[in-house]
Amino acid sequence: MEILLVKEVRKSFGKAEVLKGVSFSVRSGEVFGFVGPNGAGKSTTMKVIMDLIRPDSGEVLLFGRPSSDPEVRKRVGFLPEHPYFYTNVTGREFLKFLQLSLYPEGSLFWERVSYYAEKLQIDWAMDKKLSEYSKGMLQRFGLLQAVVGEPELLILDEPMSGLDPIGRRLVADLILELKERGKTVFFSTHILPDVERICDRACVIIDGRITDVVESGELQNIEEIFMERVREIGVREVL
Repeated sequence: MEILLVKEVRKSFGKAEVLKGVSFSVRSGEVFGFVGPNGAGKSTTMKVIMDLIRPDSGEVLLFGRPSSDPEVRKRVGFLPEHPYFYTNVTGREFLKFLQLSLYPEGSLFWERVSYYAEKLQIDWAMDKKLSEYSKGMLQRFGLLQAVVGEPELLILDEPMSGLDPIGRRLVADLILELKERGKTVFFSTHILPDVERICDRACVIIDGRITDVVESGELQNIEEIFMERVREIGVREVL
């Protein structure tokens, strides 16, 4: 079953066409990698999926319904590339605001917070102000707020960004655990070893176009496939 369908999406900003007919689908229960160099259109695609920006043409379906449907987005957890948090509050205070706004089942919510904070090794910092968090800690906190509502689909834009090897391992392990529990994870990255290690499938986007959809049996060749497409298009165009 396709849980996410992106079909012929185009998006321009001024005269610059950023997405040039992007199409791919994500199946229920899989970890799907979205691979591309900086500036390839990964974040723009994710913003279109989340209905934060509207495409010029094409369509996005979540659970078979338009992504603009607010009821559909309730089933999705999202981590943007550069998450921003109010820095003068503690992690727990920020999550309290989240709980009061979105999750009335308070006791269950805080059980989940404790579980994921321990998994991501930031439980010790929950009563510290977010201004005291390092970049890697903020990244893990951002993942916590995306997963704490137990969404069916997680959309994560560069979730490994700013993480040291320990942090990357914690996030990768959590993604695999979520998959085992039946969740679907769609994440963007340019760190190819992470794709090879945790993904079921992946697609490559370069210069606003999907060049390849890589099935599980070919993921060990993702670096070769990626670099071949970079050479075909040309380094200047990619950069």
